[in-house]
Amino acid sequence: MAAPTARPPSTWSPTPTAGWRASSSPAAPGGSPLRPQWVLDQLRKRTAELEVPRIGLHDLRRTAASIMIAAGIPLAVVSKTLRHSTVAITINLYGHLLKGSADEAAKALASALDHADAQLTYQADPAGSDAQWAA
Repeated sequence: MAAPTARPPSTWSPTPTAGWRASSSPAAPGGSPLRPQWVLDQLRKRTAELEVPRIGLHDLRRTAASIMIAAGIPLAVVSKTLRHSTVAITINLYGHLLKGSADEAAKALASALDHADAQLTYQADPAGSDAQWAA
């Protein structure tokens, strides 16, 4: 039977200088994975100390995803960060947050079509009047 691993210290700090390694997955100071129950206990303890409403781990996960999407992080990166098996899962869960992106895509497409139309007009009448380009 293996000896139990030491629990991370109760004074939590996310900074690498406090003994936490910078990596894609959280770990205790010794490099061992964090125990899910310890993380949940720490979350409950900290929210109580700060007198903020109780929040679950998945609420934090959803908040992190929303912040990444709002910041313009590519969906493929958000999906990988959340460890979704496909980007489609991320889109199904968070696609409603992408309205601003859809508006930007529509504006970019309209601009490209306007530019293409202007090019075709110029090619049809290269000696055209300056009034045509004033708009």
